[in-house]
Amino acid sequence: MGHGSQHRAASRKGMTLTELVVVLVILAVLAAVAIPSFVSASQQTVNQTVKQNLRGLALAENNWYAVHGSFADTAASLAELDHSFTFVSSTSASTGPSQVSYALSTATNGYPLLTFAALSTTGTCFTVTQPPPTSGGSEVTAEYPVSQLPCDGQEGSTQSGSAW
Repeated sequence: MGHGSQHRAASRKGMTLTELVVVLVILAVLAAVAIPSFVSASQQTVNQTVKQNLRGLALAENNWYAVHGSFADTAASLAELDHSFTFVSSTSASTGPSQVSYALSTATNGYPLLTFAALSTTGTCFTVTQPPPTSGGSEVTAEYPVSQLPCDGQEGSTQSGSAW
């Protein structure tokens, strides 16, 4: 082996600029694919948590109704259902997942309906309404579909400071 081949092998200890650029491009492509997926999964998790919290409130409200014969429909009585939330009437929009707006209305059959709304940190507001009984009795169904609606009540809009 000649002196020239030993010199070339000794001088090739690092990466060339081209190799470094190729590695950086590959890393950038991987990051461009992975980051949106991670953000989307994170947002879905946050939204699922808000939905589950609202379903839990609806279930607690169902139990309250079974015991008391009426809904807990004041901030004080709702706080007895779950102390981890702040309850505000429908004249105030939910400003976050721990603040829940509530509204009492009446179904066409005269049955009272209580609706909860909470704003997720993703900017989406979710609502759940205690549905009327399916039979003529006073039983309350345990199915609580959660719908997606902006907290200001305007379909297709985003969060605002007005009531839902």
